[in-house]
Amino acid sequence: MHSQMTNSTLAAQDGFSLIELMISAVLIAMILAGVLPLLTGGQNAYEAQSADMSMRQGARVALDKVTRETRLAGYGIDNIAQVFTIASASSIQFAADVDDGDTDAPCDASFENAANGGAERLTYSVSGTNLTRSVDCWNGTTWTSEISNQVLIADLDTSQTVFRFFDENGTEMTGTLSSANRDAIRSVAIQLDLEDNSYDHLGDQEHSTYQIASQVEVHNLQ
Repeated sequence: MHSQMTNSTLAAQDGFSLIELMISAVLIAMILAGVLPLLTGGQNAYEAQSADMSMRQGARVALDKVTRETRLAGYGIDNIAQVFTIASASSIQFAADVDDGDTDAPCDASFENAANGGAERLTYSVSGTNLTRSVDCWNGTTWTSEISNQVLIADLDTSQTVFRFFDENGTEMTGTLSSANRDAIRSVAIQLDLEDNSYDHLGDQEHSTYQIASQVEVHNLQ
C-alpha cells in the first residue's frame, strides 16, 4: 500500500504531459489570433480620431488668425499707398498696423518709433500643402522681413481655392487681381479644405477631410 501511494504521488507530481502542453499552446494561439485584430483595430481607430481632432483644431486656430488679421487690412497705415499688394486664389498680402503700435517682436521699437513707420505687411500663401504666414515691418522707407513662411496649417487640399475677393457690391473679382481691382476689395472669403494624410498608415481606412470658412469684411476700407 505504501508503495502504491508513493508511486501515485510521484505520478501526480510529474506535471503536464507534452500533449497537454501542445494543446494548451494551440488554444492560446487561437485566442491571441482572435484578440490581436481587435486590439489593432482599436489602436487604429484611436489614432484616426486623434489625427482628425488635431487637424480640426489646427484649422480653427489658423482660420481665426487669418480672419482677425485680414479684418485689420488698411488700419493705421495712412502713409502706405496701397493696402492689398497681392490678391489671388492662393495668396493674399496686405498692410495694416496689426500690433497697434506694440514694440514687441516682430516689429520692435526701431520700426514702431520711426518717422512714418509702424506698419506691418502680412502675406498668407499656399506653399505645397501648407498655409504659411510672413510678416514684413515698415520703417517709414522700406520693408524688412521679420517672419518668413511660418507654417500655420498643413495638409491643405491644393485643388481648392483658399481666397476669394469681393467689391462693395458683393461681386466676386476672379483671377489674379490688378492694382485697381485690389483697391476695390471690400471683403475676403477664406476657405480651408484639409485632408489628413497621416491616415496612409491605417490600412484601408479613408482619409479624413475637413472644411472651414469665414467671410471677412474689411472695415478700414469702407
